[in-house]
Amino acid sequence: MKTKDFLFGIVIAAAVTFSGCGKKQQAPTTYEVGGVQIDLAALQSAFVGASDDLRGAVNNAAADLRYGQYVKSLESLDKVASDPNLTEPQKKSVAQVIEQIKQVISKAGPSR
Repeated sequence: MKTKDFLFGIVIAAAVTFSGCGKKQQAPTTYEVGGVQIDLAALQSAFVGASDDLRGAVNNAAADLRYGQYVKSLESLDKVASDPNLTEPQKKSVAQVIEQIKQVISKAGPSR
């Protein structure tokens, strides 16, 4: 009986030890729409320390994009781009994503 319990304990310990092994999947850094890669991760990371209003507008733009509301997403980003308090990396990231969304609209239309 003791040998059986001991072996069972070793099997459980090995299962727990090796269950965490393996490659961890990384979140995609870009979002593809109609063959156009949109770098939402860079956009959202540029606004990590920004005000709640700016972060909310960026998150709304990302959600609108995921739901196929391309024009609405573009409007949200235009509002963000017009904020005078943006830093240069934020301005660059917003401008890049706006151009990518314009490409999506020209290829796929204003919405899904």
